[in-house]
Amino acid sequence: MRVNQAPGRVAVVGNGPVGQTTALLLARWGVPVVLLDSRPARDPVGSKAICQQRDVLDIWASVGAGRRIAAEGVTWTTARTFYRDRELLRITLPDPGRSAFPRSSTSRSPAPSNCWTSGSRRNP
Repeated sequence: MRVNQAPGRVAVVGNGPVGQTTALLLARWGVPVVLLDSRPARDPVGSKAICQQRDVLDIWASVGAGRRIAAEGVTWTTARTFYRDRELLRITLPDPGRSAFPRSSTSRSPAPSNCWTSGSRRNP
């Protein structure tokens, strides 16, 4: 595709928070999107996407869900991965200071899905 050429329709597979975020961002950029999912309804256990970085919270704020998800979550600045007692990885998230949201937020499992769904229905 050339830069000045209009994009075709994009299919996003998966109607969870990641798929919905992708579809919303593409739609905001003027790209026609169809969102597909094989499930007839959302899983009752909620999302497995419990960690949200600032840029995702900014996108979710456009449908009224970002602030609520950030407020209900635990915020943090450094991601750490352990195996037993040994730290395998440590990443400090950058803070460019362009957003009112924290660098990252971790929510209880169903919170992002519930906030996202109610917000996206009000602001399609």
